[in-house]
Amino acid sequence: MKQSPASVLLSILLLVSAAGAHAAGAGEENLQLPEDVLPQLRPLLEQAMRQSPRVLERNLDLQQAEADAYVARSSSLPYAGGGVTYQGQRERQVNGSGATDARTTNGERLYYNFAVTQAVWQWGALEAARRMSRIDRDLAQMNYGEAYRGLAAEIRAAYLGLVLQKMGVRNAELDNRLATENLSRQQARYSANQITYGEIMLQQLRLDEASLAMRRAKAELEFALGAFRSLCGDASFAETDVPDAIGDIAQAPLVSPVAASSAADLSTAVQMAEKEVAKAKLGVVAPRFALFPRVGLVAGVVRDELSRDIIENRKYQADTLYAGVQVNWAIFDGYASKGQLLAARIRLSRAERRLSVLREATTRVLDRDRAAVGFTWDAYQVAQMRLRMAREGLAHQNEEAGRGLASQEQVDAAQSHVFVSQYSAQAALATHLNAAVQYLSSKGMDPVVRSAVPQR
Repeated sequence: MKQSPASVLLSILLLVSAAGAHAAGAGEENLQLPEDVLPQLRPLLEQAMRQSPRVLERNLDLQQAEADAYVARSSSLPYAGGGVTYQGQRERQVNGSGATDARTTNGERLYYNFAVTQAVWQWGALEAARRMSRIDRDLAQMNYGEAYRGLAAEIRAAYLGLVLQKMGVRNAELDNRLATENLSRQQARYSANQITYGEIMLQQLRLDEASLAMRRAKAELEFALGAFRSLCGDASFAETDVPDAIGDIAQAPLVSPVAASSAADLSTAVQMAEKEVAKAKLGVVAPRFALFPRVGLVAGVVRDELSRDIIENRKYQADTLYAGVQVNWAIFDGYASKGQLLAARIRLSRAERRLSVLREATTRVLDRDRAAVGFTWDAYQVAQMRLRMAREGLAHQNEEAGRGLASQEQVDAAQSHVFVSQYSAQAALATHLNAAVQYLSSKGMDPVVRSAVPQR
């Protein structure tokens, strides 16, 4: 069967793309990101990493985690406190002969104490609390990095979407202009009694549809611009800041397969799940030994001062300094510790199950993201070939029109087909760039996130 030159060229391009992806098995990865083909995006990403409302909210989450860490560590740190009591007293003393011999005295009493206590031994609960505090800080930092990763991917996708929507507005304006010009030509033909009024009505309906599509495309672009301004925290971002097209990519992507043993090490979700398991194991310690005796150190000072007016200048004062060991032992707490222990073991079971599921799914997800890079690249090559064929068709129609063998409607249709094919090629390229972002993010290799978030 004879093949056209275009189909032969397309087959060659796909074979070269597949060979390049296969050769990447033992080589370095080479992936183009949106900011590599759209330099205007890079400063927007850097700006969003500093002032986006979502980043500011994640900063508050990180500070909240730091505050919670102080509470978690408090049980293993010394506690110091005391109190002061001042009382005015009135005593009425009655002897055995009756109330007639009663004596009333006025006095004052001052009492204060100050003590320092330090927990020493609680069957591992103190060390568990300290380790849980460190895990919470690590998890907060990892969540912070995940928020950055999600924000960077969302900003890239939104920016690519703005480019496509701006191109869609251009195409809608072209369709509206062509429909207007075609209606004018048909009206001239109707005036010359060459067509019926029904043809005029049909062309008017096409113009109304094109006008509606144009107005809708402009409104959707304006809504998207507002959402992008809010996402980046940049109120001055305008339509003129959006480029007309995405730069083409000439080199095929090179991606390396990831071994199943190292896939979990690359996954932030798996690392966070491992920390959750470790935290859940530590969470079992405190309720398990809640009814065991607890040992601590205590030291303090007490003053008890009492003065009475029975005898002039009579004053009693006792100063006490003390230090020692105290043992607290809760014998029965109404099965509260038993319920807490059961809940802690359930949390541990859930954390272990979630880790097992994540470990099993991580390799599949990473393989899927890796395959998506190759598939979207091939789809982009197909769209590029269709665009090339559409441009060749437009050139052919222009030549035919120059020789009087093609009408203006045919030329307009070929021009519209070029714009549609260009939009399809740009959409395929945007899909490929988003797939590259997703793949690098899954591996924890997003350069924007790695530079913005301190590595552990």
